[in-house]
Amino acid sequence: MAATSVMAANALTVNNPVAGQLSHNISSTDGVTELVLSGRINAADLYFVSEAMPALTSLNLRNATIEAYRGVKLKGSVSYPEATIPRFVFSGSRLQSLTLPVTPVSIGEGAFAGSDLRSVTLPSTVVTVADGAFTGCPQLASVTVSCAELGSGTFAGSPKLTTVTITNNVELGVRSFAGCTGLQTVNGSDKVTVVGDRAFADCPSLRNFTFGPVLTEIGDEAFTAAGLKNINLENCRQLQTVGDWAFAKMPELVSVRMGAVPNVGEGIVFHCPALTEMRASTTATAVPDYAYVDDTKMDTTYMLSPQTTDIGDYALANMTQVETLVLPSTVESIGSYAMKDMTGLKSLTVSSDGVPALGDNVWDGVDQPKAILYVPTGDKEAYEAADQWKEFTIVEGVTGVDDAVIPETVAGLRGRFVGDELQVSIDGVEIERLSLYDTAGVLLVSLEPMSDMVCVDTEGMSTRIYIVSALLGDGRTATLKLAK
Repeated sequence: MAATSVMAANALTVNNPVAGQLSHNISSTDGVTELVLSGRINAADLYFVSEAMPALTSLNLRNATIEAYRGVKLKGSVSYPEATIPRFVFSGSRLQSLTLPVTPVSIGEGAFAGSDLRSVTLPSTVVTVADGAFTGCPQLASVTVSCAELGSGTFAGSPKLTTVTITNNVELGVRSFAGCTGLQTVNGSDKVTVVGDRAFADCPSLRNFTFGPVLTEIGDEAFTAAGLKNINLENCRQLQTVGDWAFAKMPELVSVRMGAVPNVGEGIVFHCPALTEMRASTTATAVPDYAYVDDTKMDTTYMLSPQTTDIGDYALANMTQVETLVLPSTVESIGSYAMKDMTGLKSLTVSSDGVPALGDNVWDGVDQPKAILYVPTGDKEAYEAADQWKEFTIVEGVTGVDDAVIPETVAGLRGRFVGDELQVSIDGVEIERLSLYDTAGVLLVSLEPMSDMVCVDTEGMSTRIYIVSALLGDGRTATLKLAK
């Protein structure tokens, strides 16, 4: 059966009956900008298209079947698999539009890297997407993903990519969208099952991402230096791991809720200077190394989760705003430099049974004699004999977190209960943010009232003792402890 070719202006339609014969079935390729290719083709035909049609801007392979190639060496190889667009075949090309086959197909390494594609649709029939398949496409603006998995660096470094739409459950490989500086929207992000290492690293325009119930893993540095403002993992019931530095260096991150993820890596919110709310994992027992370094907008009262047993190296370093630190009774060890340069620390409450073990220079930069260490009754002598603890001004009589002494850090902040209503007020300045905790450190409510009086309904809250932390309009902070 002979090939069928139709040439209209600069558009060419070819039905190729024998794979590998395309070059013999086209009389002229001069000026071809649009190609519709159907029938049987192989790697030789696709390489021929890329070389013989340098002006090509539109390629439609919808009805093409890609067969295996075996023969003379072609671009360094004597064989290419079936149903696969070969590696680097259209890299750096002028292609602006691409339609993939309706039959199952794989996309080879760097196949369209650096091309002029404006949009890419990966249907569910795409079996695999090899590393860097569409990396560094300077004009790429939108992507639709319906396939099950993206390879490493699939769309990385595409600066004009603004919108990604995900229609089916998908696993995002390492650096899938890393360095896409214009990426603003990921529609269907709740269908992502795995966010690979650095998948959205250096995406400063990405403001929102919905973490869904199918998510099982977030890799190392997955969102480092991204623009997210809020992270909520409470609906991610299958999530097992959040990798090292996953949400680090995010300048606009305000709130993180970790849910019940059991494995949390180090540096989880390292250097997130706008962070005001951090709900730690309800199942993780350790505060990882470098966890909250430089997070200076969080409340002046910092209470670790009640199941915490270990605090990692540099975990709370440079949190200069913290004035009151409460450690639960479960704490067994504190890592080296864990509280380095917590220069605002005024009181520390420890209620554990026995003196927690310390790493090196835990309190480096802290003026310990000016800070009060509250310890359980009968433990003062043990703390006075313990290196790094004995430098504090030690007061005994604390038998549990409920007994923690919370100083009023700004004169004039008042609180009282009228029935179940908690009323907090101060004269002459607005309360910008008010956070209410129980004595286990669980955040009960956070408000931004912008008023000199705040009323909070505490009906249904089981705790009797409340920790109130207020950020005032003039930049000062205040903390109260109130009993209902």
